[in-house]
Amino acid sequence: MHDLQLIRDNPADFDKCLLKRNLPPVSLQIITLDKEKRLLLTELQEFQNNRNLLSKQIGKIKSSGSSEQADLLINNVNKLKDNILSHDLIIKEITKKLNDILYSLPNNPFDEVPIGSDENDNIEIEGKRFGDLKKQDFVVQQHFEIKGFEEFIDFETASKLSGSRFVLLKGPIARLERALGQFMLDTHIEEHGYTEVSVPLIVNNNVMFGTAQLP
Repeated sequence: MHDLQLIRDNPADFDKCLLKRNLPPVSLQIITLDKEKRLLLTELQEFQNNRNLLSKQIGKIKSSGSSEQADLLINNVNKLKDNILSHDLIIKEITKKLNDILYSLPNNPFDEVPIGSDENDNIEIEGKRFGDLKKQDFVVQQHFEIKGFEEFIDFETASKLSGSRFVLLKGPIARLERALGQFMLDTHIEEHGYTEVSVPLIVNNNVMFGTAQLP
């Protein structure tokens, strides 16, 4: 989730990042909700402090035999409890609104990412091309166009399962993908100090949000 402090400090930069992803600006809405929440939290803390202070006074006054003054303080404490309850509910509502916005936003792109409508507006990063493109004496094909591959690559089923730009692999191609993943893991473990961890398959909501698997 995005850092609220960074949004407060650089709202224009944050909205510019959203513009690069063709999204409307939301920094003003976020900052407004955040200010409202922080103000309510301050008031809530004051109510809680006053309640605790009065509660201590009630005990002392009761022990001295002044029941009328104690009843007055009890009435004030009950009003503070009502304020605490109402503030707590409002804070939860604002927090949900704020989190719903923040959770729905993508990560910020790098500064050098250009503003564009689609991939045609992308700019090649200098120095990131490895090797030279070789001229071939045959028609270069996409991997899914190679003869024999169509039996093991299923775009139609994948689009029904997950939407466009996904593919379902079968048979030896699926095995090849699994082998490449295993090779990558083995390489990182044996040569780069990676520690492999097997985690539980079922986790709580906070873990899913923290690893960006939700929403």
